[in-house]
Amino acid sequence: MIVRHGSRWRSRPGALGAGPLPRLGGRNRSTAAMVDTCFAGVRFVRAAAVAVLLMAGAHATLAAGTQPAKAARPYKAVAVTIPASLNDPTFIAFRRELSDVAERKDKPALGALIVPQGYFWEREPGTPDDPSRPALDRLAAALGLDSTDTASAGGWAILHGYAQDPVATLAPGRKDTVCAPAGPLFNEAALYEAIKSTDTDPPDWAYLLVPDVVLRGKPQPDAAALETLPQVFVRMLPNGDAGPSKMLHIVAPSGKTGYVPSDAVAPLGTDQICYVKTAEGWKIGGYIGSGEAP
Repeated sequence: MIVRHGSRWRSRPGALGAGPLPRLGGRNRSTAAMVDTCFAGVRFVRAAAVAVLLMAGAHATLAAGTQPAKAARPYKAVAVTIPASLNDPTFIAFRRELSDVAERKDKPALGALIVPQGYFWEREPGTPDDPSRPALDRLAAALGLDSTDTASAGGWAILHGYAQDPVATLAPGRKDTVCAPAGPLFNEAALYEAIKSTDTDPPDWAYLLVPDVVLRGKPQPDAAALETLPQVFVRMLPNGDAGPSKMLHIVAPSGKTGYVPSDAVAPLGTDQICYVKTAEGWKIGGYIGSGEAP
């Protein structure tokens, strides 16, 4: 049973996370309930925050706090497929314009790229959006554009990253709306079984963005190769003595531990920015996720 996973795949209408993921195949009720419970904690992970945690080697502490990582053990490989890029020339041009605006940190120009009516911010239950606020203010709050926190990745950098992503998929229940980044296609029940068999938690897992990723014995790009990995889910480990690195410590399905390039790995449950195709062209139509602001 294959599902498309990501913030946008939730029951509609309702707040983000208000219901289970849609069932694209037969599963008994107990398995469905276990899977929904398993993933409930990872659906509002901030994309930039996860990236910082991964680079710092702290990814495994998302679920375990200060507890030591569980021992490495083999698990059944769970294949991943990434949706194709949205190759609409008008969408490509819009993303280029949005990227330029983000680089300039031009807030008035950003406002002109947002839909004049109907902007939405889907958030966690208990933190509803306030549609009476201007759309630009709500997007700025979601991204943290006005944050003075120098330790964060920076809201404008986050926006620039969104603009660089060519993969966006349709938002169920919203006409002419796509959201990015797109979640991967995978067998949700199989991933649950991998998590269960290794006695780990969903935030300990990520997926490979490309196939044929080389697992290396040390956190250096020229270190000895241990094996070549297909495009699958991998279990994350703390980087330990390696500290911050462009190589991430993982457990492969074989049970071998080693390092892979950080830019070949992505987490589940990231926030998404959504775009709407209007008569005037593409616009930012909304945001899905908890964002930076309360």
